[in-house]
Amino acid sequence: LGASLRQYLVGLAEFDRARLDQIIHLHFMPIKALAAEDSEFLRLFVDWLPFETSLGRMTLGEYCKSNSHIRYVPTTEQFHQISGVASAQRLCVFNGGYAYDVEILEQVAQEFPSRQVERIDPNDLVQTFSELSLDESEQVFNLVKVADIVLQKYKCSAEARKFAPADLPMLYTANDSASFLRSVEQSREETDGMWGEILDNVSFQARTDSYAQLVLNFRSPLIQRLTTVNDQDLLGRIVEVLYLQSLLLGNYPLAANERSLLAGGLLGLIDVFLQQTGDQ
Repeated sequence: LGASLRQYLVGLAEFDRARLDQIIHLHFMPIKALAAEDSEFLRLFVDWLPFETSLGRMTLGEYCKSNSHIRYVPTTEQFHQISGVASAQRLCVFNGGYAYDVEILEQVAQEFPSRQVERIDPNDLVQTFSELSLDESEQVFNLVKVADIVLQKYKCSAEARKFAPADLPMLYTANDSASFLRSVEQSREETDGMWGEILDNVSFQARTDSYAQLVLNFRSPLIQRLTTVNDQDLLGRIVEVLYLQSLLLGNYPLAANERSLLAGGLLGLIDVFLQQTGDQ
């Protein structure tokens, strides 16, 4: 039966790909569940399974025709963080945030020794960004200093790099430790009693090396303009709005202090603008 099924599916792949795609579309989740548990089934089906990547939706077989190095991030939040930047650099990163995808990709390395599977961290991508020259570093120094101070209360640091696309002014990245701490603290906001005390202890132990990072894109026209702003209060408010936007782009749920910032950030900017207009 197994040999007959394999022969039938191979025949569909060669002579009636539309029908094979229809079968996979209709039975997508059971097929992935079986592939994650059964190595023989995985070898049969994995190249026909579609995945979301930074270069668009494609099957693993289509990707592996020209590439043997498979890079993935384990969560959809991390994928949303880096997909735009990875796409601009023509770097294919798989989204492992859907059910069974991580298990399947990890097993690919075992079942297909010629294929290298690598789990990447958003911070790994930051290391590929271009460093600033000395003049550029001096130009952006005040903006980075203000951003670093303003973002401390959100457990986030700031730095400036150059990366594509230029229309993306900033990129929020969080390693596993920072993402875990963020998740714990958001759970703590909704919990009290003994469970809340347990989460407090977990949060305290996870604080070491748990800072996220806001990377300012020096190639962005907006960041270039912000380097000329001398009003420190205005600059701080703008940085907070950029921070919020970067979280929303990454589909991160907002913490209580971030929701308060969302409510007051734009009003604060309007107030600063009106004060400056009145002074003139």
